[in-house]
Order: sequence, then C-alpha cells, then structure tokens
Amino acid sequence: MWSYIFAGIGMIFIGGQFLSFGVKQAAGTRLRAVFTTATKGRWRTVGIGTLAGALLQSTNAVSFMAFDWLLPPSTRMKSRLSG
Repeated sequence: MWSYIFAGIGMIFIGGQFLSFGVKQAAGTRLRAVFTTATKGRWRTVGIGTLAGALLQSTNAVSFMAFDWLLPPSTRMKSRLSG
C-alpha cells in the first residue's frame, strides 16, 4: 500500500517537472518579460497575485459545481455528505 502512495507522489513530482519544462519552452523570454514588468513593485505584485488567486479559485469552484450537477442524483456531493 505504501509503495502505491509513494509511486503516486513520485508521479505528481515528475509530472510537475514536465509541466514546468513545457511551460518554460512554450513561453520563452517573452512571458518572462511580461511577468517582470507586471510585477515591478511590492504592491503591484500583491495585487496581481490576489487577482490571479481569486480567478483560479472561482474557476475551480465553478468546474466542481458543474461536474456535480452533471452526476446522477444518487452520487451527488450533497447526498454523499448527508450520509
């Protein structure tokens, strides 16, 4: 059982490395320049980080709710939580 857990964690780390490498290759120096100019200054960086976090959280919530609505009623989150 522990071997499956460690294998899964390893796969997550390897996937993260591949994703990081792919994004760096795809974006190149242009995206790095955009991020450098967009995050000049502490408060600007805080604002952009807060906005990005809010957008990502809301998209995760919307996709979770949409997925839950598509499931049959017997498997929905509300019926699973209420026991």
